Amino acid sequence: MKTKSEQKASKFYMAWLILLCYSSGGGTGCGTDVGNAGKPRSAAAEIAALVEVQFDESLDAAIESIDQEDFALLSLTGGETSQLVDLSCLEHPEDGSLSSIKGESRERELERGRAAKRRKISDVVETRSEVRIFPKAGGDALACNEKGRPILKLSQLNGLQTEGSFTKNRQRKVLLESDGSLIKESKLSSSSQRSSRSEVISISSQTLVWQRESKFSSSLRIESSEQAAPLERTVETIQAIVLEKTRTRSQGITQARILRGAVQSMQDGQKKLILRYEDLVLGIGEECLPTSGQIKGEVYASKEATSPETTFTLEFSAEGAIVRSEDGSEEELELETCKI
Repeated sequence: MKTKSEQKASKFYMAWLILLCYSSGGGTGCGTDVGNAGKPRSAAAEIAALVEVQFDESLDAAIESIDQEDFALLSLTGGETSQLVDLSCLEHPEDGSLSSIKGESRERELERGRAAKRRKISDVVETRSEVRIFPKAGGDALACNEKGRPILKLSQLNGLQTEGSFTKNRQRKVLLESDGSLIKESKLSSSSQRSSRSEVISISSQTLVWQRESKFSSSLRIESSEQAAPLERTVETIQAIVLEKTRTRSQGITQARILRGAVQSMQDGQKKLILRYEDLVLGIGEECLPTSGQIKGEVYASKEATSPETTFTLEFSAEGAIVRSEDGSEEELELETCKI
């Protein structure tokens, strides 16, 4: 009999092999359970191995890209140990823009999974952003305060544009909560180029509703104790992600929704995966993962292919997230946390 930790490690190893199979177009062991020759895995289980890597980066990039406007207006704290390691702001009088640099180090612990499979996840994350922020044409010049933060007035939010680079390094340790045994250790590094534009939809004395249209292109590298070699992927928008947020004077942010967008990912120039976002309602606070809505997905043989090999959907509810393939099979997703 395998121990629980050995069973868990086997699951991550199988997901890694499935990922290689999709990237290489097939091979020995593809489409079957490792260690159970001839027993096919469901289509949803194979898709899930690909989706989890892409979805985490896509949501992280979409949420992180709004930090420059939230930095001054909507900053939230709590639920983690966070420390600024670099903070500066430089005004550019010639065009009214400013440059903002922010470096941060944080530690966070969370729990995931059900009952006997519940896991304790510990993250140590270092991030750095270098962003140029532009006011709308003909708008007032942007300014910095004495603490090195941008000063953004509500009147400057409409038409605000950003361009910048973002990097993240994360060390993660995953333990089985029931006995404290080590399941997995991993290191992730990502670099991203991002741009955005904000538009105020409505504003009153009590409520502000605005949208942020974001585009990004990211390169990821993941090393894991369950992987024989590093995993490298590119993730990029093919249709801008539009995120809408509502803020009230008394309660702060009360709603965040991804209205639309499409993101593709590839590995080593092989298989292509596209996720199309449709009206996702995100949780507020320490768990910003979707609570309702849907993502439609497509798997293509190559970057040039125009017809998908298979399709699937991601469905979200208060209980969690699943991927449902076109053959009706389902698989639960294990996604990272985030915060709005």
